[in-house]
Parts: sequence; structure tokens; C-alpha cells
Amino acid sequence: MKEKKPVRVFAVEDDQLLLDLIQMVLQLKSNELVGAAMSAGAAMLAIARFKRMKVDVVTVDVDMYGEELNVEQFIEETRRVAPRVKIIGLAGHNVKGADYDLGKAKTKYLNDVIDEVMGRK
Repeated sequence: MKEKKPVRVFAVEDDQLLLDLIQMVLQLKSNELVGAAMSAGAAMLAIARFKRMKVDVVTVDVDMYGEELNVEQFIEETRRVAPRVKIIGLAGHNVKGADYDLGKAKTKYLNDVIDEVMGRK
């Protein structure tokens, strides 16, 4: 059976504890956190690097501390620059336009959702 290559994930998350949890969960299935943005501004700037970084999946938290990420603009720009990147919402509420909306409470299921959006199930 062909071994699955690790999925390369970029996280948009302003909570360091949740970012650490995302990284630990990804490592359980040998997936890789290749970068993170901890502010809305950094998230928007990071989009230009997604292709070069070979990002497969982006997890998105729209409830950034002290600011709000314009998730529609973020998703639209991500789809324009890197159309193959899958987007998973990890927010406390619905992330409109995401390929899958997991929610923060279910972060432990992130690898299962990655397999689903990458067509591995």
C-alpha cells in the first residue's frame, strides 16, 4: 500500500495554546505545520507564500484577539493565489466559504477532516 505523504498545513490562529494543540494533533498522523499567522494582517500577507511553501491545507480562526479577520476576503484571495489549497474553519462559529467547518471544540479531529478534504477517505 502506498504511504501517504504528510499534509502541509498553515494555521491562522492567535491563541498560542490552540496553535500548539493543532501542531500536536497534526504530528499524530505525521502531518506538518509549515507556518502560522497570529494576526489578521499576518494572515493576509501569508497568502502570497502559500504556493512557494507548498501548503495543502489552511486552518482558519476568524476571531482574532483585538481584530477580526475578513474571512471572505481571506478565502477569496487564497483561492485566487493557491486554488488547490483546502480551507478548514476552526472558529467558534461558522466559517462561510471554507471547504469544511470543524470548530475549535473539535480540533482533535483535524487529521480526519484533512484526510476527507484531501480525498484520502
